[in-house]
Amino acid sequence: MLDLTDGDVVVIPKMPERNEFTIARVRDGYRFEPEKKTSDFGHILAVRQASIRTFGYRANNDAFLVSGLFARASHRSAISFCANTEHLEAIHQLLQRPSSPTSKPQKELSRAAIDKSFELAAKALRDHVNAWNGPRFEEAVRQAFRDQGYTIKGRRRYDREGGDADIVVSPPATPYGLFLPGEIAVQVKWKQGVDENDEESVKQIEKWAKSEESDAAKYVISSASGFTDKAHELATANNVVLIGGLQTMCFLLGVPDRYREDWV
Repeated sequence: MLDLTDGDVVVIPKMPERNEFTIARVRDGYRFEPEKKTSDFGHILAVRQASIRTFGYRANNDAFLVSGLFARASHRSAISFCANTEHLEAIHQLLQRPSSPTSKPQKELSRAAIDKSFELAAKALRDHVNAWNGPRFEEAVRQAFRDQGYTIKGRRRYDREGGDADIVVSPPATPYGLFLPGEIAVQVKWKQGVDENDEESVKQIEKWAKSEESDAAKYVISSASGFTDKAHELATANNVVLIGGLQTMCFLLGVPDRYREDWV
């Protein structure tokens, strides 16, 4: 307690109710005033009134994570210090929110925690992909299709008139195969940030499909963090599917269904 100084954050379990905890920022640090007859023998740790927040143990994912600090394995003494980065980040996130003593079902919170893990994995892979080059990224996309049961039917198909499909694949056989495209033609782009010329990728794959008289499903898979409005408009008009950013990373990880749009 003597080590606490102005601005430090304290987390108090079982306060004000058994399944709630309170967090606050320390004001001025610890002091001892024995003349004040309190139940704690004069030990005083003032906090900033405006910083006080109270949460149910399962109020949200951050609260659920912080409540794990109160287990016996990590909370043995009257004062315990936390050095875990994830816990500290969750505590600071809670300081930015209004109090919320209500709780959510544990199943919902567990699902959110799992989604967060996949988000972190996708972001970590994005950092690696940013250090690659175009051919290496294209080969990774090709391998991801293979790993997910697709058959590679061709690569680098030019029509000599500006049309281009980097990869052509067929989907794996399923009981619902009648509802799947026979082929998927893919334009692959290794880019960083937002590709301001990304509508050209849509034009290329559409032009290729017309020149080949192909009814293949058309995809643009990019490492860019997002697509421009022009690309979205052109893709919608030509039935081209755009996959980019963390959605692309989930595809490369082999867990495309784990991507969540609200990650961005």
